[in-house]
Amino acid sequence: MIFTSSCCDNLSIDEIIERAEKGDCEAQYIVGFYYNRDSAIDSPDDEKAFYWLKLAAEQGHCEAQYSLGQKYTEDKSRHKDNEQAIFWLKKAALQGHTFASNALGWTLDRGEAPNYKEAVVWYQIAAESGMSYAQNNLGWMYRNGNGVAKDYALAFFWYKQAALQGHSDAQNNLADLYEDGKGVAQNKTLAAFWYLKSAQQGNRHAQFQIAW
Repeated sequence: MIFTSSCCDNLSIDEIIERAEKGDCEAQYIVGFYYNRDSAIDSPDDEKAFYWLKLAAEQGHCEAQYSLGQKYTEDKSRHKDNEQAIFWLKKAALQGHTFASNALGWTLDRGEAPNYKEAVVWYQIAAESGMSYAQNNLGWMYRNGNGVAKDYALAFFWYKQAALQGHSDAQNNLADLYEDGKGVAQNKTLAAFWYLKSAQQGNRHAQFQIAW
């Protein structure tokens, strides 16, 4: 297998490992990524992925920090560690990694010790960068008053941003607000429109609403 990267153009995995062993953080990240692909949790390859990703993350490699943080959230893994997940995801998020910002928000929101207020901060950062998943998550926080004052108008705003990008859950959530007239004037026609959009992507709740 040949990899291409800024530091590892057209090198084999063995050659990249050699660079990684010499301390090259980009090579360490690539090796970690290589072992992380489709590896079973707690398998030998999974352990190697942790090893190399952590070496790169400790050198400040943003993608490695994000990947390592995500691995600490894996269910059933002996490495699962909410605090470590937050630590590494925050490292990446502070470097401007949008996916890390959303993942950090999710971990703070749904993790072992929820911190809704801080979750909102990181969802907001990712949402403002245009990430549909974060926009939907932020809409959910405003809809339910988690970490912020309940605000259906802002929930509607963020759901719509995500729905317009094709996010099926956001389309369903937006339809709910149109259906109930929360945050927007009640409009059954637009509710049906967005339920259909969501249902066509497989959203079960939207499919039920259309059938009903």
